Amino acid sequence: MDATAQMLIQSERLLNQFRAEFDREVPIRIHSRDTADDGAPQWHPEFARWLTAKDSDVQSYITNPEHRLRTRRAMRKLRSTSVRGFEVTWRTFGGEKVEDTVRWLNDRAERNAIPLPSGRTAHYTVKDGLAILYASLLYMEWCY
Repeated sequence: MDATAQMLIQSERLLNQFRAEFDREVPIRIHSRDTADDGAPQWHPEFARWLTAKDSDVQSYITNPEHRLRTRRAMRKLRSTSVRGFEVTWRTFGGEKVEDTVRWLNDRAERNAIPLPSGRTAHYTVKDGLAILYASLLYMEWCY
């Protein structure tokens, strides 16, 4: 098996793992059946944790060490390290194809009047998009 095939297999495995955990990230319920002191519906405890969570909140990790919190933390670290990697990964998590993400990146670069690199006809190619996605997934795995 060549290196490209191994890279694609590993990317698919990591993407499926992180996407599954990230999909479980969003709280299912926003309100509990209770009423708050002011008469409004009370937030569900899971939604309240999700709403107030911070990267530096070590206590939340100790009290709730679920994998999905680790995925969120890895995504935040990716965003602070590589904005482009975060964008490609985020759009791929949403189910978008890498080709469509590359098209979006190129359209945005044109809108922002970013000059083309010398000797290139587009800012990003599909290979560039795959390389960004692969590097981002490996970084997230390392942060995980």
